[in-house]
Amino acid sequence: MVNGYADLLILALEGDERATDAVEIRRAGSRAAELTAQLLAFGRRGKRAMEPVDLNARIEAMVPMLRRLLGEEIEFGVMLDRTLGAVEADPSQLDQLVMNLVVNGRDAMPGGGSLALTTSGLVSGIGNRDTDKVWASLEIADSGVGMDSELLEHVFEPFFTTKGQGKGTGLGLATVYGIVQQMGGHIRVESTVGVGSRFIIELPQCEVAMQQPGAPATESASGRRAGETILLIEDEPTVRDFCKRALDAEGYLVHVAGPHEALGLADKLGADLDILVTDVVMPDFDGPTIAAALSSKRRDLKVLFMSGYPRDREEELTGAAAEGAVLTKPFTPRELCDAVRRVLDRPPRES
Repeated sequence: MVNGYADLLILALEGDERATDAVEIRRAGSRAAELTAQLLAFGRRGKRAMEPVDLNARIEAMVPMLRRLLGEEIEFGVMLDRTLGAVEADPSQLDQLVMNLVVNGRDAMPGGGSLALTTSGLVSGIGNRDTDKVWASLEIADSGVGMDSELLEHVFEPFFTTKGQGKGTGLGLATVYGIVQQMGGHIRVESTVGVGSRFIIELPQCEVAMQQPGAPATESASGRRAGETILLIEDEPTVRDFCKRALDAEGYLVHVAGPHEALGLADKLGADLDILVTDVVMPDFDGPTIAAALSSKRRDLKVLFMSGYPRDREEELTGAAAEGAVLTKPFTPRELCDAVRRVLDRPPRES
């Protein structure tokens, strides 16, 4: 919630010179969140906002940034197979995967060299891959120092690094490995000392049509001030206060309660209640239980779950996740408000 409160403070201090202090707090929080995300990705407990993604378009959008990252002493080549379909991926984690591998290649070439990024399609059933899937391959090859067999054995281990003190966390490649596993893919590395290294990632393609590049996934709630009534259930006071302040600022009428007061407050609100926004894991009386109890009385009640680890309750949340009604913690005020707006605007279920 550090980043969330920093966002609220930045908005409140707009035009005030003290806002620069809040911005620095936000930057420090972002760095901490990035490190946490790397640890979660390695442990396969990070976000899984999976959707059809155009791999080529995603890479093309990153090319200018990657060129600047590599510098003038490294020749950078990109070769993309235009016949590729979509891959099922978390777009932000896909960006992180590519970035980490490119940075790894750059660091292996302190005196300059060349790095090539290539995509291609694969015939299903090669090697130990699942035979019922069609795969997309992403390769990143560098002409760096290379690795011997001993280094290759440890390359994906967390906190393992060949860099000097203070020059690396040892989480870059471990994070890549965790992300690939989350996406149902495979990764391998080929390397020769003095010649360079080649990382090969295989991701399953999906049949669903992918979103057009540049098209917004959903309409932002930023220009839509609404008066709907929200019942917010969260047992952690700081999180509850943060969520209420963000939703109040958006124009919603927010009623807050702990898990044990939820049903009583919902009865008082009656037909005025438009959406339940609830944490998933709470002592004694959890979010799915509250949602089930209220939905049994009102089948049209909209529900948004908030969870730090949605995979821990994957069975219960499967339907909600499919409808985009699970918001993964941590989130920003904007992400919370947009998620609420998406659920409210969703057509009612057919009886």
